Amino acid sequence: MKPESSRDKSKPDTFGKAYVTGNVVEGNARVTKNNWDGGVQVYNMPDAEFEQYIFTLTYMVDGEVYKAVEVETGTEIAAVDAPEKEGYEFTGWANLPETMPSEDLTVEAEYTAILYNLTVYLDGDIFYTAQLEMGAPIEIPEVELPSNRVFDGWEEEIPATMPSHDVEIHGTTSVISGLTSIFTDENERLTVYNLRGILILKDVTIKEAAERLPKGMYIINGRKVAF
Repeated sequence: MKPESSRDKSKPDTFGKAYVTGNVVEGNARVTKNNWDGGVQVYNMPDAEFEQYIFTLTYMVDGEVYKAVEVETGTEIAAVDAPEKEGYEFTGWANLPETMPSEDLTVEAEYTAILYNLTVYLDGDIFYTAQLEMGAPIEIPEVELPSNRVFDGWEEEIPATMPSHDVEIHGTTSVISGLTSIFTDENERLTVYNLRGILILKDVTIKEAAERLPKGMYIINGRKVAF
């Protein structure tokens, strides 16, 4: 009868996380998992050969170790969740097999850049569209108008580069004309503000306003006017 081992049989990976295979030393019986569990003592036998069955699976993100786990050979691999990256979508772990091989394994996270929508409106109509990655420079084409119109400007501040969300920009144009063609009643009194809402002229005639105002954009009697 084989002597009972004092090792904890509930932890078969205690000895180097390996099962004994082959001859322990020359002349000794072949040692397997079965008779290892039955009490064979090999702790002080330096010539014993062991077959490793647990290996390290290392997950890398952007060239750095994200997580390392120990997995038994042949076990189905349950991949860990990858970290979120702003502006990118996780597409998988490169070259990750379904089951763990009999060797250490390193896999790299793969991401795809997300394309965000840039939509530019001019007088309510779509003027320009583009799909850009986060960080890409935003370049809006120059507005070309007929000679009787002027570009008022963009209502929003245009970011230099694309953020991690869709962007809408709105612009307007106005008709260029003299005050007398806009305000045909010579007796009409005008109150004039600039586009920032600052009062410039109050209760003046059309002629006075025409003489005193340089060409540009104004709010006159509640109407946006360019002349």
